[in-house]
Amino acid sequence: SGPLQHVLAGLPQRDLIGTVIAGDTLPVRKPHPEPLLLAFERLGAKRGLYVGDSETDVETARRAGVPFALYKHGIRTTPLDQIPHDLAFDHFDEVLRFYEGLA
Repeated sequence: SGPLQHVLAGLPQRDLIGTVIAGDTLPVRKPHPEPLLLAFERLGAKRGLYVGDSETDVETARRAGVPFALYKHGIRTTPLDQIPHDLAFDHFDEVLRFYEGLA
């Protein structure tokens, strides 16, 4: 995660990132749920929502037992209507409204 930290340090949005789980943080990677669950734990989250754009992301959310928000303009090979999701969105402000309704 060292190189990633250097990239993130240069971003103006860096203060919005509460934790980073990189490919070398744990011995497993997505779609294993452990990296996602560790992120929730580090953030002190009692509940969570996985936001992603791929088939691997939806599988990660399913294995972690959390809702999945699918970004419509991401990179994937499967058509949108064939990827299970709780929300499909174009703009990230839609995600916040959806998340607030999960209570």
